[in-house]
Amino acid sequence: MHTRSLTMFLFIACFSLPFIVEAWFINGSDNNDINPIAGTPGQPFLRAISSLNFNQNFSPVTSPTDFLGLNPSGPTTIKCTDNVPAGLYPMPRCISNVICKYNTSSYNVNVLSSYRSFRRTSHFATFFGQYISFDITSSRNTNPTNPMFLPADDPFYNPNPNSTTSPYQLSVPFLPANRSEGNNVTNPATRNPLLSGINHVTPFLDFNTIYGISDQDAINRLRDTSTNKGKLKTSIINGQEFPPKNSSDDSYIWGTIEHTFSIFTLAIHTIWIREHNRLCDELYQKHGSSWTDEQYFQEARRWVTAFYQKAVAEEYFGAVLGRPLPAYRKYDPKLKPGVDTFFSTVTFRYGHSELSDFYRIQDEYGDTLYDLALNDIKNLTLLGTLGLEMVLWSMILQRQEEVDVFLADATKNFIHNNNNTYDVAAFDIISSRDRGIPLYNVVRQFFGFPKAQSFADISNQSIIQENLAKIYPNGIETVEAWVGVMSEDHLDGSNFGMVMNASMVTQYTYLRDSDKFWFEKPEMFTSDERLIIRNTTLRDIIIRNINNSVNFPQNIWSVQPKMTLNSSEDSNYPTKIGSWSQYFVRYRIDLTYVYFKVQLQTSDGNGWFGMGFGQDDDGMKGAEFIIGIVTNGNVTLGNYHADVDGYHPPIRDDNQDSTLVPNFSMSDTKAVTVEFKRLLRPPGRKPISNDDMKYIMAYNPNSNVFTYHQNNRIMFRVNFYNNEISSAASTNLQRLVRLIHGCGMFFTWCISFPISVLIVRYWKHHELHLRAHRFIQLVGGISASAFGAAAISTVVQTKTPHAWMGLMIYTLSFIELGLGLITIWGQTSVVSVNKGYPRFTKRFHKIFGLILLLLALINVYLGIDTYCLTYGYDSFWWKFAYYCWMAIIIATFIIFDFWWRVQGAFDRFLCIRYEPVAEKTIMHAHIKYEDYVKLPEFTWDEINERVQRGAYWVICDGLVVDIRNFYSVHPGGSQILLSVIGTDITKDFYKSHADKIVEDIDSSEALLIPKNTTTRNDLSVLSKHMDRLRCRSIPQRKLCVAKFIDNINVRYYSREPLAQHAHSRFAVQKTATMVIGKVNEKVSEKGLFIPGDGSVYQNIERKSVKVDTKSIKFHRYKLTSKKIVNASVKYPVMSFTFSKVHQDGKDVYTGKFLPGHYIEVQSRVNGQIVIRSYTPLEE
Repeated sequence: MHTRSLTMFLFIACFSLPFIVEAWFINGSDNNDINPIAGTPGQPFLRAISSLNFNQNFSPVTSPTDFLGLNPSGPTTIKCTDNVPAGLYPMPRCISNVICKYNTSSYNVNVLSSYRSFRRTSHFATFFGQYISFDITSSRNTNPTNPMFLPADDPFYNPNPNSTTSPYQLSVPFLPANRSEGNNVTNPATRNPLLSGINHVTPFLDFNTIYGISDQDAINRLRDTSTNKGKLKTSIINGQEFPPKNSSDDSYIWGTIEHTFSIFTLAIHTIWIREHNRLCDELYQKHGSSWTDEQYFQEARRWVTAFYQKAVAEEYFGAVLGRPLPAYRKYDPKLKPGVDTFFSTVTFRYGHSELSDFYRIQDEYGDTLYDLALNDIKNLTLLGTLGLEMVLWSMILQRQEEVDVFLADATKNFIHNNNNTYDVAAFDIISSRDRGIPLYNVVRQFFGFPKAQSFADISNQSIIQENLAKIYPNGIETVEAWVGVMSEDHLDGSNFGMVMNASMVTQYTYLRDSDKFWFEKPEMFTSDERLIIRNTTLRDIIIRNINNSVNFPQNIWSVQPKMTLNSSEDSNYPTKIGSWSQYFVRYRIDLTYVYFKVQLQTSDGNGWFGMGFGQDDDGMKGAEFIIGIVTNGNVTLGNYHADVDGYHPPIRDDNQDSTLVPNFSMSDTKAVTVEFKRLLRPPGRKPISNDDMKYIMAYNPNSNVFTYHQNNRIMFRVNFYNNEISSAASTNLQRLVRLIHGCGMFFTWCISFPISVLIVRYWKHHELHLRAHRFIQLVGGISASAFGAAAISTVVQTKTPHAWMGLMIYTLSFIELGLGLITIWGQTSVVSVNKGYPRFTKRFHKIFGLILLLLALINVYLGIDTYCLTYGYDSFWWKFAYYCWMAIIIATFIIFDFWWRVQGAFDRFLCIRYEPVAEKTIMHAHIKYEDYVKLPEFTWDEINERVQRGAYWVICDGLVVDIRNFYSVHPGGSQILLSVIGTDITKDFYKSHADKIVEDIDSSEALLIPKNTTTRNDLSVLSKHMDRLRCRSIPQRKLCVAKFIDNINVRYYSREPLAQHAHSRFAVQKTATMVIGKVNEKVSEKGLFIPGDGSVYQNIERKSVKVDTKSIKFHRYKLTSKKIVNASVKYPVMSFTFSKVHQDGKDVYTGKFLPGHYIEVQSRVNGQIVIRSYTPLEE
């Protein structure tokens, strides 16, 4: 979908210099103009809630076992069931054991499944959220270490390490707990006044994880300045790029520290590093060495950070909260950048609840290959072993745990990267107390919610209410914030309860609005650039940085149902929209309604689907929607409209369409089918007219709460009337591509191909006419394919006449191309190219090409009509211009044909004096007299001698014509000319003889004699019969395809001349340009000739004898049969039968050779042409 975005990025990047001048510092020191130090690493976490929950000396509130000594000698005797004294709080481990545990065994799969995400949120959301936390928060704990005791009745405590009763067993009586950095300082002058902890990274969404915490830090540890491309350092594993490693211990180098990375967060980290380097490579292709390393780095950083910010604010927020962040308004320099301590200590710890005991490593088909325990995923070498793709889709194909107060058992024995063992839930409680986080009811009131009056106001689950009563026996007012917000019932469509949801929105909105370099700020990007950013999803970024052959899941945020829909055709709804396997729409229309049939594959009979009409941009701005809510198989439909910004869930209309009534059903596989109708022109709503309109499809197969689609969204451009469905998301790009397609097709079919036809039809007398024709046809074929593919790339499905005819023309073009290639081969290989199959192929090629051209011209007209309808243009002037062009083409062909057929037509039309040629078949008329008299004379003996030496001479009208440079481009075929070299072609050339010839024997040997060759395959007839008589093997003549066709034509056209075809006056003119001499036609006896016109000669007594030249006839014969008439081997006698090639109607032909006739016999002996003269002694 967003390959277009990558292409546009390169174009826009060339013009982005004004936006890369101001590069912001990595440490954030230039982000806030009022307080430059605000937002830099090392600043305290903010404290939005002023109320604190500390003891009087600002020490943490305590439990009965707190601070019993820094080095206790043994376990405590206090149990979780003991009463908690007033003023004290429950032991953190007791809260973890009583409230946060799964109430089932680790082998009860069904019950464990009920603790997983109800909204089917994937583990990709788990670790992407953790990755965000690494970017905006990083705190440290300091010494001394205080013991966090295990209660005496702890089910996982076993002092005997050699006796294992549980995989999460602890053999020590306490776990370590440290105070936040600065909070244990007793001197008020040096102590952090907020007691909120220190943040060691910038609070912005600016990628501290890959760019470090300062510019110098990036140069020292993370940037690869050796390439001068602004790239980040990487390490190569199995030929793939991964984050850089330390050479000393082979550990990975991070931009931030003090974090527990896993193979899943490392995989996400790898994607962003690859994306940065990929952008550097693309920028380098455009700018080369004209940019510095710093320019490449800052420009790639600007784009990667923007992609990341968009992914967090819209996609991640939409996935976990059900809707993106509120619309961006402007940057507010009055806001002090920072992260609130309640958010970092309580809210952002929700990710601990999402963790699972085990993680399935799956292939692309969802089959489990390995199970990794929670502590095993910190083995980062597994990423290179398993591969980036496998680790990514393992996250995406597995549901996270539900965000609630229940934590996986593995979190009770979690090994940190400092090798200490922690109970995650208990440690979160300790951290809240260390930072003085207010109690739950105080937090509720701060975010604008009423105080909880009972445990039932926190959760409607009885098990949670009971556990809260056990842990906080002193009442609702003693419930701590972390426990309370994790126990809350979730808001509809959100992974969180109301307090956590409000905290998330508040903090991220604060970070965004206080960030001077947020991607939506007008000074950061142009509107076109922001459009690219908004239309680039995190999945797009992943796809372009992994193996392209991977069948990657469409939705990375939610686990989709495994069942797919039956996509069989439906005659009642012939047109299908959608490319998904779990949601598609079919429709039909009449004069009043458009009828829809929607099919949705749900997980459990709950979900929603939507379709939007006519938005103003590539989002949802200005669109109208029909939303279907599926609840246990029942469907309700409603009319909705987009919000003002177009990037948040649509709003239900007050005025609903009364005709919007669904007819629905649900199969056993939870596939829902809905049929309904919509008015084409509903009152007060956008009409569906006979033109192109934007059409959005979105769905959620897992929840019936109408929330963010989680990338299950696609946009088409649909013309409901002509069933054209386009895939391009961008109107401008699609329109541009189609306009280029139209211009290219017009140039190809309306200009190039007509010119090609003009050349091959009316420019035959030029030697380059065939080459020009073939070249234009080749370029036109490539052009038609390229521009046709451009149009197809913007269309998903279409049934318009223009598209169907275009596909038909595209297919038929290959047939026409094949016919052309066969015709070219026939012109150069077949003697009888103007007879039989070759002639049929040539004519079929011409007729078929003409039909194809006419179809294409009609389709160009249909294309103009379709384009104008699609984009709302008035087609009148477009069509009028096309009519004018067609008139010009037709007029051009008529003029050329008139010029071709009527001699002197143009001269007479232009009133130029014209002297007509008395007889167009007389070539002498095209040779000036002064040139004619200068031509050398050749006798037939001289002509035969020259031909035997290799000359390419023929005789026409008594003129000697050299065809050496012309025979290969002869429009009638080269082999025809080669077969008549050395002969008089006058009657063949003018087609002035009778059409039929007399031939007594049908013989395969009766062929026109080809040009001389030296191959042994062309032995003479005499030599072959001599070999047969001498009992020698006779070499067989090679029978090629051309020879085979010639043999067929000789058999079936034995009564017709094979070498004749009519020639135009232009051919006569062309032939005249090749004349090199004239034939001496004088008759001699004993070689004595009298100069003159050849009408007299001298006999032996030197008396002049009148010769009747009109009675002298030249006849040409071909051999049709031969036979042996004696049995002598030494002196064989053979009988040859010849047939006259042409029979002139005025010629008195007896079919006999008479005494006085002059006969020349041309034969081939041992590969040489021999001409002998004879005269018959008797009839």
